[in-house]
Amino acid sequence: METRDLIIETGQKLLIEKGYYSLKIADICKEAGLGKGTFYYHFEHKGQLIDIIGMRMINAMEYEINYLDDKKETEEIIRDLFNVFINFTVGKSVLINRLIEASSESAVMNGVRTGYKPFRKIIAMKLFNDESEVSVFKAKMILGIIDFYIKEDILENDSSSNGKVLASYITMITDGINGISNQHFQE
Repeated sequence: METRDLIIETGQKLLIEKGYYSLKIADICKEAGLGKGTFYYHFEHKGQLIDIIGMRMINAMEYEINYLDDKKETEEIIRDLFNVFINFTVGKSVLINRLIEASSESAVMNGVRTGYKPFRKIIAMKLFNDESEVSVFKAKMILGIIDFYIKEDILENDSSSNGKVLASYITMITDGINGISNQHFQE
């Protein structure tokens, strides 16, 4: 493993264990068996390391979204989007929470915390084949509903096994996006 990757992997492991504010560069170096100078050769500061950990997670999600089958019906693609976000949120919840904890010092994670900004245009392209203002608005709406579903019905109430709840959210999204047009954005 390359030294830079070792630092990133060790930093991510310790970030999950300790949290952002308790994470010390000295601890990362000790765990990785490296000197502090080696850390600073690869990274300017802890925040830069956190940005890279966050970007790796974002890139993994983007990869999953990009490989959704866009030949499916819109409703099926939306269901697949729910699954991508649910799997990441539930499977990586501790890492996500630790990265969000660092969001005040990380522009990358602040973008994720404030409405999944990195994913809006990808979803607009996947569902609507363009990045127009209307399509990006629809993507924001979809992400807001997915986020609410995950927080309210998965993490708090664990109703993930209730297919009717998810189906209701998907219906709400498809009805909503079908009701939004360019006319809503003209002055």
